Order: sequence, then structure tokens, then C-alpha cells
Amino acid sequence: MALYQKGQYTAAYQELLGPAQAGDALAQNVLGVLLANGKGGVKQDMPQALAWIRRAAAGGNTEATLTLGLAAFYGQGMPQDRVKGVMWLRKAAEKGDVSAQVMLGGAYNDGLGVKKDAAQATTWYRKAAEQGSAVAQTALGSMYYDGAGVPVDLKKSVALYRQAAEQGHLPAIVFLGLAYESGKGVKQDYQQAERWYQKGVARNDPHAQFRLAMLYDGHDYLTNKDAQAVALMMKASDAGWRDAQTILSGWYEMGSRGLPKDPAKAKALASKAAAP
Repeated sequence: MALYQKGQYTAAYQELLGPAQAGDALAQNVLGVLLANGKGGVKQDMPQALAWIRRAAAGGNTEATLTLGLAAFYGQGMPQDRVKGVMWLRKAAEKGDVSAQVMLGGAYNDGLGVKKDAAQATTWYRKAAEQGSAVAQTALGSMYYDGAGVPVDLKKSVALYRQAAEQGHLPAIVFLGLAYESGKGVKQDYQQAERWYQKGVARNDPHAQFRLAMLYDGHDYLTNKDAQAVALMMKASDAGWRDAQTILSGWYEMGSRGLPKDPAKAKALASKAAAP
């Protein structure tokens, strides 16, 4: 295993082959990963890779079980079969694998490979959130916000968004900013909303750019912010954020916020926003 960790993949393949053939599930999984990736002189061979990963999963290797679930769910190296994918993901999730728990929660939330069930989605998101998954914390926060699978609880929603945002998870950062802006689940505080949106803007997140532009445009306490609002709206629009394209189209149509009246630009932006 040391050779694999050092990136000496050809030597690692030879080192792992014996233990894998003898039934070592960890060696079987790593061998499968090596063949799937085809790195460092090891020829890529997806059928053989999946054969080893299946043997590793049958031997109880959780990472291999997750890999099989993802491969079947997305059709990577095998025909797509979301029902089988969910079956393998459930096995990994039941062993405590965080990624599998998040995926299984998403499958139940969206009804992919399994009957849609918000309560089950919440159950699996919660298990992953308790292990510190920012993705799961954000998803569970949204379940509490919407009352999907659980009663509406805006304070719990905000608490979960905050946990994820403090880990740097961009969607949670924006959702926490929205909570402060709207006063839902937390005392309304535009300065706090601005602070959280700015964290997303610093990482070039178009949703954060759009929300901060709207904050600057819509609140009197933030004076002399028109130029910043326009610049942020343009960045979000250029990144493909449709709501920003719609708003910017209206500004060009009216010639407002310091922009020239430009019906052609307005029409072009409206078309982008409406494009399938």
C-alpha cells in the first residue's frame, strides 16, 4: 500500500495483486481503483476494475461498496441502473459512510432509484450532518426551512446553515445571508447579510454576487452602492445567473442605476435568461 501512496503505481499493482487474489478486500479495492484510473503505466481496464471492486464490496470494503453504488447510479463503466445504485449506496450508508448517506438522502429527496420520500431523505441527511458533512447540513437546513419530511423550523434551519457556512460551504453561506436579510429564523440584520454575501463574493459565487447586488439595490441604509450593485449584477449575469440577467435586462431597458438606456442589450439579456 505504501507504493500506491507514493504514486509508484506500476510497482503497487504488482504488490497488491497477490493479496487481492488471496481475498484481501482493501487490496482488491485499491487494485480496482488503479485499473479504473489507468495511472502511471497501469493500463486502464474498466471491466477488470469493476470486477475487483465488486469482490472488495462483497468482502465488506465500504469504499468499494460506495464506488459500486456511484458507478451504477451514474452509469460509469456500466449501464446506468439507479435502483442497483441505491442498493449499494444503502449498504455503504448503513456502515456509516458519509458520502453514501448524502447520496442516499438525495436519492430519496429527488425520487431517483427509489420512491420519493422526504422523511427518509431527512433521516439520511441527518446522519451525515451529525458526522459534519456541510452538504448534508445545508440540505437538512433546507428541509427544515421548507417543512419537507419534518415540521418547519426556521431556527433549526439557520443553525444548520451556520454550521455548513462556517465550514465554507458556498450554498450555506448564501442561505445564511438570506436568512439575515429576510429575518427568517434569526433577527433581521442587513450588515450580517452583507458580511455573509461578501464571503461568497470573495469566492466568485454568482448567487452571492446576485444577492449582494440586490441587497445594495434595495435597502436605504446602504447608500451610494449603485455602482457596486451594477458591477456585482454584471458578474453574476456573465456567470450565467438567470435572475441577474433578468434584473440587468430591466435596468438597461429603463436606463437606470447609472446605466445607459439600451434596448438591444436589454433584449439580449432577456433572451439569455429565457434560454432553455
